[in-house]
Amino acid sequence: MDPPLVNHSAPDELGSRCNEEVDAPPVLHRSLLSLLRAELASQEEPSELMQIVAEYLAVERCLWPVHSLGSVATALQRWGRQCPAMPQVATGLLRVLQRRLSRPQHRGISPELLLKCLGAALPLAPEHRHGWYDFQLQQILKQLLPKAADLRPGQLVALVELSGMAWEGANPDFREALQAPFEALRSTVYQRLRQLPLRALPAVLAALLQMVSKESIETDLWPVLRRSTGLLGYQIREVVEGSTSSSLEDFDFDALGEVFYICAASNFQDVAFFESSEAWLLKQHQSTEFKPLTLVHLLHSAAVLRVAKGRLLHLLVAASVQRINHFGAFEVLGFLDAAALLQREADQPSPAEFLEHVEGPPPSGVGEEALQEALARVVALLPSLDDDELRPFVPLLRSMRLPSGPRAERIYQEAADRGLDEKKQCSGPASQRFRECHL
Repeated sequence: MDPPLVNHSAPDELGSRCNEEVDAPPVLHRSLLSLLRAELASQEEPSELMQIVAEYLAVERCLWPVHSLGSVATALQRWGRQCPAMPQVATGLLRVLQRRLSRPQHRGISPELLLKCLGAALPLAPEHRHGWYDFQLQQILKQLLPKAADLRPGQLVALVELSGMAWEGANPDFREALQAPFEALRSTVYQRLRQLPLRALPAVLAALLQMVSKESIETDLWPVLRRSTGLLGYQIREVVEGSTSSSLEDFDFDALGEVFYICAASNFQDVAFFESSEAWLLKQHQSTEFKPLTLVHLLHSAAVLRVAKGRLLHLLVAASVQRINHFGAFEVLGFLDAAALLQREADQPSPAEFLEHVEGPPPSGVGEEALQEALARVVALLPSLDDDELRPFVPLLRSMRLPSGPRAERIYQEAADRGLDEKKQCSGPASQRFRECHL
């Protein structure tokens, strides 16, 4: 059937007629929201009609009724990346939420609805945020954050993740206004940590990490991180020792790699947690096919924390070599960066290694065979690497001890042919690009 809307020039006319927000949406607006709900019920992919509806909603200035907000959020989650107008609809949803929450009585807007709407709109946020956008987020979070203690565990996880997303890229005024509520949120997480699903812990910790400065990580994040790794270490040890009543739920090696990454980013040490993790890896690795990124998280983080030794180091290197042909540029860069860190550690063994009889890394960091395999993978990837992907390999490789052979020279020659081999830019054994992306 023909869409019951006029032509594509109508949104401009409609926008000029709806400069002021009104409580009761006009007939056309109610029809748009009805069409949106009908499309959600009948379409998995956005139809042409839905594209037009989104264009109209993107310019509407009416105060959408509360009962329609959940449908708009669902449409954003389902079609947000497929309809060009959806980012504007997302900002409109935030505007409506902020306007309704500014009233003394905001009936019908439950924390559950707020979390759903915020979770749908934030990923579609404009790339360059403006003051009015931060103001709207600030007002919405001011309503949600005080309710953190009363939220269900899954809702608390969602609130922490959304707070981290809102914090990223926010202006200083936004951060200052929400500093105290975010500190209270961190305290609530600490108190309710045992109620949260184990698999959610990496996401919660990563979001909290986003919201602390480098100078305050030790005081603000370490207490939550210590409690988290203590809980995980105990649960993992129970599983390793074969307690039939113990379960890690859906916490797996991927999640473990994420926790290792957060520990490395925070320079946080928990010996008991690392020992339990090593025992778990050694017991279960033969029945697991590691994802490349998980291997890089585990190996690189362990190298940063100087716990990549003995059987754990052998296991992670062997698993990496086995999966090396599945590594992309980022993963192989991380593997080589870990090798560079381990080479430095091998040059300066700590006294604890002699006291504990723990085998440290070899002079090559990960073994010459593993380095050869990593270099071969870089050479295989050369035709597909763009300049930004190739550039960090050169100073990293030049800072390392590499096995003899033509592979490194092949990489240097490719970089030179592209004008990327600037030896003066070598700044140390760790690739800055990888360390910034990873940590």
